[in-house]
Amino acid sequence: MIQKFKVQWFKVRWQSGSELSGFADPRDFQRAHRQWVEQGLENGLASRDDRWSEAIAVGSLTFVESVKNELGFKAAHRDMVESDGSYALREPK
Repeated sequence: MIQKFKVQWFKVRWQSGSELSGFADPRDFQRAHRQWVEQGLENGLASRDDRWSEAIAVGSLTFVESVKNELGFKAAHRDMVESDGSYALREPK
């Protein structure tokens, strides 16, 4: 049952990603995605980005506020920081 759920979830993820990216066929999106990753690795874009690796949530202000609200007391002393047009919820420095 769990294995079936994982397979269905991946199908939905690839289908959604392809639709959002303007691809009619999810297989075309998978090929393009693979090429983007390979190009990024070749161009040295695989370095660590602290925004993603050290934050609890990263995204739009609305999304980060939503995550902070859902965490309630657990996020009471976390800071929301704006950087390059996106927001992050992180531990205070």
